Amino acid sequence: MTPPLLAWRKIVLPGEVALKSSSKQLAIGWGFLLILAMAYGDFAMPKWRDQTLYVEALFPAERSGASREGSSHEAGPHEASAQERTITRSTPERVLADPLSLGYPPLYSIFFKQLSTLRPSISLLIWQFASLLVLAYGVFLLGAGASKMDAQGSEMADEGWFAFAFLPFVLAIWNGTGNVIFGLFPAMLGYFAVVAKKEFLGGFVLALCFVDSCLLVPASVMSCALLARGKPRCLIGLLVGLAFFMGVNYWFAPAAFTQWLQANLPATIVQFDPSVKLPWFVANLPQAVTMIIPLEKQPGLIQLVWLGACAIVLIVVYQVLQLVRKTKENFNVAPLSFVTGIYLIPLVVPGLRYLDLTCLLLLGLIVFSLEWRQATDWRLKTLVRVSAIAINAYGALVYFAAPIAYPVILGVCLLVLFRRLIEAIHLAAQEHEGLVRPVDID
Repeated sequence: MTPPLLAWRKIVLPGEVALKSSSKQLAIGWGFLLILAMAYGDFAMPKWRDQTLYVEALFPAERSGASREGSSHEAGPHEASAQERTITRSTPERVLADPLSLGYPPLYSIFFKQLSTLRPSISLLIWQFASLLVLAYGVFLLGAGASKMDAQGSEMADEGWFAFAFLPFVLAIWNGTGNVIFGLFPAMLGYFAVVAKKEFLGGFVLALCFVDSCLLVPASVMSCALLARGKPRCLIGLLVGLAFFMGVNYWFAPAAFTQWLQANLPATIVQFDPSVKLPWFVANLPQAVTMIIPLEKQPGLIQLVWLGACAIVLIVVYQVLQLVRKTKENFNVAPLSFVTGIYLIPLVVPGLRYLDLTCLLLLGLIVFSLEWRQATDWRLKTLVRVSAIAINAYGALVYFAAPIAYPVILGVCLLVLFRRLIEAIHLAAQEHEGLVRPVDID
């Protein structure tokens, strides 16, 4: 039987194997250097450590104490408010209500309650290494998932090291956020279950992404694609999982869970309030567009911007349904629909920060875990590389030239690349049907 994603053996150019080997060695070396730098900073650079979101949220006394070093003044209102919005060590039902900090549901506060009893340096280091370990296991699952689809999965043993070349991921690990443990890992686990033909279990696990809710977008797109193929179990599992996990959190601490929902709600509705001055360091297209509209014209134009975002969603749903309709039963729609949903995140999800672009790391890992058909392969992998370069360049622009680092620059770049992704999806469908041969590749 012809594998669903692989049609022809790729043409190996002279020196290509040596180049890939050198790239992997460079990625491994760079990754080790960053890990050593993070460990060194956790212990030897307290000022550097106390600036992380993890320590700022979990150890407010340490941070405020560091800021008052050499001074005897009392805590000001800013320091008091910072402590009020963090987990209290003696009350595990308190949650991190600040959307710009480590804001998680009450049940997850148990993890931080235990970690808060340790020294800040040790606690942060444990969390950082736990994030790296679950990422390594997730990369292993993606490689295993490729073999489950009867496709020639790429060697994934060293692919995870390339994550250290992605700036949002590096910043997320350094800051000790939960983007990997509470976001990427459940998404990887659920995706693996789906491609292993355990759709209900996959949808149920994907529901864990409600903590990092932007990853529910690719989960929903993939579930709808499978539903159109006549496989509703993934969508049912996703809905059941959402009801279960939210119900458990509400049962564990009703008041705290309600507080968490209310604390995260402004991150969504603030986009529609023209009186609120939003920070520049954001990374979603609709919000970026609204920020360059003059204040006096915002009331009439903001709705149009978000209608445009809704139009993008409808176009994507239509394209995915077209992919399902044009391909045969043995074509696995899960990978392409999932990566399409991932790329949709920075284009439509409100309240997205630069650190949240860590979710796009999953796009690269899935694309490089598979040997796609020949014409699709180089298009998808080139798109991933160019996207990573654009996102890294925007991060550098924010750091070195913040006044001109308009988020709309990144948003437009990703929108153009998203169009190329849609073209690659249609090409994948044509290759599967035998409409494109190797000699037709431009």
